[in-house]
Amino acid sequence: MKKWIKDTGLSFCLGLGHLFKPQGTPVLVYHSIDDSNSNISISPDIFAVQMKFLKEKGFQLISLGQLMAKIWSKQHLPGKTIVLTFDDGLKNFYTAAWPVLARYGFSATVFVPTDFIGKQSWWYADYDLKPVPMLDWPQLRELSANNVDIQSHGCSHCKLTEVAPPDSQRELKESKRVLEDGLGRSVDFFCYPFGEVTQDIAAAAGAAGYKGATCMDQGLYNPGDDPYLIKRESLDYISIPDKRTALLSIATCAQGTFAWYVRTKRRLKGYG
Repeated sequence: MKKWIKDTGLSFCLGLGHLFKPQGTPVLVYHSIDDSNSNISISPDIFAVQMKFLKEKGFQLISLGQLMAKIWSKQHLPGKTIVLTFDDGLKNFYTAAWPVLARYGFSATVFVPTDFIGKQSWWYADYDLKPVPMLDWPQLRELSANNVDIQSHGCSHCKLTEVAPPDSQRELKESKRVLEDGLGRSVDFFCYPFGEVTQDIAAAAGAAGYKGATCMDQGLYNPGDDPYLIKRESLDYISIPDKRTALLSIATCAQGTFAWYVRTKRRLKGYG
């Protein structure tokens, strides 16, 4: 998509949001923080620009566990609250994202596929992406001890909708056990790989002991929504070439209107 069309679309959604402000908490999702320009990556410089913007605008960035604890205990949730999540448990979260988040006092949730801890994201090759290093146990433990919420992304990062129920149940239960044993703390949330989920799989996540789970449906999370189908806003759906687009995209995400941009883009030209 041409840059001016992209920026115009973001600006329109941002302006529209001032008139029809969506209700709910934005749950943002990132994958890789690197300079590869892949369709699941964002450059460290752009990420830093976006986090600086949120800090300067007075947003509070918390983990998914912190959000749900506030909701379930009926605590007041400030209007400028955002949940930050990172899928796939990549090492560049530790090297590129975490230093920025720590500087601003932000928290986040990292979803980890346990079969790949300390290895490479080998499944990326199946999607024409270059495998990258994964977080290892010392890094996971350090992050967990410093306000980062480590949660499950399954064992093998397979689509749970494409495996037999016993295998999907193993992915849910075994990944939870491995992380709890390795971190010495409870693991309460799951991220469905590729966002693929059915009602049966969501029910299996509850039966496995999770308190909630995220998918890739675009939108905001409101108290009373299904905690096993937590919607998110994914920056993967936009290429961000410069600071202007970076600021427009993160402002639209923070306002809760990025989903409008994504839906319009899908209708016009698909995901490209």
